[in-house]
Amino acid sequence: MKKAYFYGMISLIVIFGLCALFGMSNHFLKFYKPEKLSNYKAKEEKKPTKKDPTPAPTPAPDPDPDPTPTPSGKTEVEGYQCKTKSCDILKDTTIINNKYVFIQDGTDNIVLWDIPEKKEYATYKKVTKAGQSFITQDKTDMYGAIKVTDKVENVIEPKFLYVEYNETDSQYMVTTQSHSSYIADVNGKQISATYVAQIMQYNDKYIVTRTSANQYHVFNFNNQEFLTEYVNSKRLFIELVGDYVGVITGDYKYIIYDFRENQKIIGDFQLDEGVSDARARISGRKIEIYRANNVLKTINL
Repeated sequence: MKKAYFYGMISLIVIFGLCALFGMSNHFLKFYKPEKLSNYKAKEEKKPTKKDPTPAPTPAPDPDPDPTPTPSGKTEVEGYQCKTKSCDILKDTTIINNKYVFIQDGTDNIVLWDIPEKKEYATYKKVTKAGQSFITQDKTDMYGAIKVTDKVENVIEPKFLYVEYNETDSQYMVTTQSHSSYIADVNGKQISATYVAQIMQYNDKYIVTRTSANQYHVFNFNNQEFLTEYVNSKRLFIELVGDYVGVITGDYKYIIYDFRENQKIIGDFQLDEGVSDARARISGRKIEIYRANNVLKTINL
């Protein structure tokens, strides 16, 4: 009896143990089904990977302050052998009498080339058309003027600080090494007095000058000075307005004079305190005093 009971208990324990083991196995199999595992792996694969930071773009290099000129493709011009990539006949000039040509060969290198002789006549830093002649700046920075036909002639010797051409009057404003200035005709002949000042403006009647102390004067071609009733400190500005003369005085008044009638005042306008940049212009039969293109006053002529 006792043995039977004992064996019975053993059997029950074994049966319950097997059931418990079966249940746990089934639970774990359900949890680790193949589809569950694949989903788990898929989630792992979908997890974003850490990307390397995008490198900052390399900044563009600063523009070349003196870029290489665009190649013209020319290695020679009228027999002249080019030395730089920028080599061609000087802009706004042509071959002169089948004899001479200005060739730009680099930024500050202009060659006056003798075509038949195949040689350089002269070299310049700058050449500017001036009527039938040319203003030149040589390698020593001195200015002059030349006439080029079948030969080369000096109109103004290349020994001046500056030479400027007046297209309207076909004349030159010449500044000397002592910083004085005068007017020369188309042949380079001096036709005005020499002023220890810069010539700012002139016409066929008057010359306006400005000294290094910023003092304005106005003369005629006989070297007669006008407006002597004003001391220099009270002439803030002088300009030519057709046949008239405009003056800004020390008390900021713009006055229009007719010197042909004994310095007659034909109009004036009181400017605001400190204003010295007003100007005048001819408009039909009127003179307009204006500032920043706003007309301040109109004077009938």
